[in-house]
Amino acid sequence: MIVDAGPGHRYPTVDAHQEQGALLAVDHLLELGHPTVWHVAGPATSNAAAARGRAWRSRLEGLGREVPGVLSGDWTPESGYRTGLQLADRSDVTAVFAANDQMALGVLRAFHEKGVPVPGRVSVVGFDDMGESGQFWPPLTTVRQQFAPRRGHRRRAPG
Repeated sequence: MIVDAGPGHRYPTVDAHQEQGALLAVDHLLELGHPTVWHVAGPATSNAAAARGRAWRSRLEGLGREVPGVLSGDWTPESGYRTGLQLADRSDVTAVFAANDQMALGVLRAFHEKGVPVPGRVSVVGFDDMGESGQFWPPLTTVRQQFAPRRGHRRRAPG
């Protein structure tokens, strides 16, 4: 058994509910009044990134919203920064769902450098709730992913 295997892996995997987290992010942005949500996706080799991207697309399509082109990153702030520079130049971008907090950090930096106010003109949501997300400026809205078991919960061995 593996945790977060790449797409198409033949072994059983254990993973967080990636789709639900992505739906929470997209729904939050749409509830703020944004007409659509742009997506900075993780690498194609990641099941988590693929699941988050599928959920993002499915929610927008299901609501009859425009599905913008996907910009892909590699989980790093640098890739988020590069995609953020592209997004900052577009006047139709008002909401961004980054597939992780590291890329969201890069997006925030690019928007700051280009003079795009967050929040204000654009809302950004990340995924993971890394410890530093509250220290970004502005503090990042993010989907919490529980990496450690909650206190009082025991994992039972199969069999």
